[in-house]
Amino acid sequence: VVDDPALASFLAISSPQAVLGPLAERGSPGADADPSRLLDSPASPSEVSSYLDRYSVGWVVLGGPLGSFDRDDPRLGPARLVAGFRVRRVIDATSLVAEGTGHVVPDFGGVLKVEDAAGARVTVRLHYDESLRCRPDCTVERVRVDGDRGGFIGIRKPPPVFEVY
Repeated sequence: VVDDPALASFLAISSPQAVLGPLAERGSPGADADPSRLLDSPASPSEVSSYLDRYSVGWVVLGGPLGSFDRDDPRLGPARLVAGFRVRRVIDATSLVAEGTGHVVPDFGGVLKVEDAAGARVTVRLHYDESLRCRPDCTVERVRVDGDRGGFIGIRKPPPVFEVY
């Protein structure tokens, strides 16, 4: 999670990690993942915790005023100042794989690669889009998620290694 739109954009194109930041398009399929509502107004600890879990947040990077992610929270490590930003690690971050098993391999090329996949379906905590495709011999499906209208990426009967592009 990043509260600064410019930094969020920079990290999204320069890091293999998924970045959640303020969105300019409020009507986009990923709008429910936009952290603005948690950043702009007080949120309860349970709202923050639910958000961290739903989107498998591993780090919080804040440059704006103190808010919901700055409170004393046992799930967030102490803030470290890095280049003027408060950086906190999520202590017990959930896996990007929400259902089934597998390991998501970070990639700069815009391809989601999952290794050691197993289960009737593997669901990845990244937003579904109808244009997504899967290889080899697999199909992307939308998995409904409480609190997120866009849904996540699902692969039914996945091969042990697959890519979503």
